[in-house]
Amino acid sequence: MKPDYKNWLPKGMMLTGVLITALCLILFILFGLTGLVSGTLKTVLFILFLLGTLAGLVVSIWMILMYRAFSYNGTRQMSKQIIQGIAQQVKLLEGGKGLDVGCGSGALAIACAKRNPKAAFLGIDRWGKEYASFNKPLCERNALAEGAGNVRFDRGDATALDFPDESFDAVVSNYVYHNIPVKDRQAILLETLRVLKKGGVFALHDIFSQAKYGDMQAFVRKLKEMGYKKVELIDTTKGKFMTPWESKWMGLSGSGLLIGRKENMGLYRDFISQTRKPEGFLGKMMVSGMNGGHAKLADWGMSHLEGIAATNIAELGCGGGRNAGELLKKYPRAKLMALDYSRVSVEKAKEVNRDMIAAGRCSVVQGSVASLPFSEEAFDLATAFETVYFWPGLEACFAQVCRVLKPGGAFLICNESDGRDETSLKYEKLIEA
Repeated sequence: MKPDYKNWLPKGMMLTGVLITALCLILFILFGLTGLVSGTLKTVLFILFLLGTLAGLVVSIWMILMYRAFSYNGTRQMSKQIIQGIAQQVKLLEGGKGLDVGCGSGALAIACAKRNPKAAFLGIDRWGKEYASFNKPLCERNALAEGAGNVRFDRGDATALDFPDESFDAVVSNYVYHNIPVKDRQAILLETLRVLKKGGVFALHDIFSQAKYGDMQAFVRKLKEMGYKKVELIDTTKGKFMTPWESKWMGLSGSGLLIGRKENMGLYRDFISQTRKPEGFLGKMMVSGMNGGHAKLADWGMSHLEGIAATNIAELGCGGGRNAGELLKKYPRAKLMALDYSRVSVEKAKEVNRDMIAAGRCSVVQGSVASLPFSEEAFDLATAFETVYFWPGLEACFAQVCRVLKPGGAFLICNESDGRDETSLKYEKLIEA
């Protein structure tokens, strides 16, 4: 049994291109070179199908060459070279845990698992229809064929990883994030690094171009300021994984490997970072403090809701639940759904609002604003107090809020700062936000 890692260029896409080119050629011959039509129509069809044939021929040749270059069974084997090059960055001790974000056919997760036989690896992917040949059973068959018993696979969302902070000793990824249709891809990188343990390593390969990611050198500096060590963005188009010419004709210009290590940040920074996603003992302390510390600001924000009617409210990023209770007091006939992606916050919010929950007016759920677990047009009002700067990709998250709001519904965002004052800039260096 041999592994089948498929091809980064789907065969179906390549064959479709060839078939469309062949169809254009047939139509060019029928309508452009025979007597089936005549006059102006023949001239128009001649030009139309000739251009279609030539364009299709260029694209088909390009896709065939791409397919051959990526093939694991070809002579170039670029995919294999990249996978092995990323896996070389990961060295884990016995009992270590690694995560591959966007595992596709399982190649990178399996390569890391084979290099670290005493560690355990998890590969996650959404396995969308655009790569229909990639799926969980395929990954599992490949792992079996490679004799890698220390790797498993599951569904997951790169924009909102379903893991607590600091869950893995290594995180890897290859050509994934640039495919996600969001404006702020640096936020997805931070979401990946969120689940990396202190002392853990990361190796993330993608097309880190200005158009797709913005200023990545500034992002590297930001990671260093946040306490990450040995952070490098290595250009992989100058011989490491491909030649400059290959990167250009294959559309891979800007490819780079972001590597580094997450160092121990110290107790103070650990505590401050709990504002992002409270976890453990420090998280419980932070949630209790936020209920009181944010009260004045939240009440000021709610004062701007005068004249806004609401019978169904969504409190997003509810934290310790204090604001959910105040909203229910303000709207005595309303029902409220509170959501937070921290288990500690959810537990605290349930405790604070237990009477309202018992009365059937309040529910508290764990989830992500990147994929709200609510039906369309379910709420008259959505609120977000001191939370949106932690959301993984504002445009996509705001689209989710829009989806669950009724026509004419209101969305209140309340922050104590626009993020440009000296204090905010200081904390931005301490917290992954």
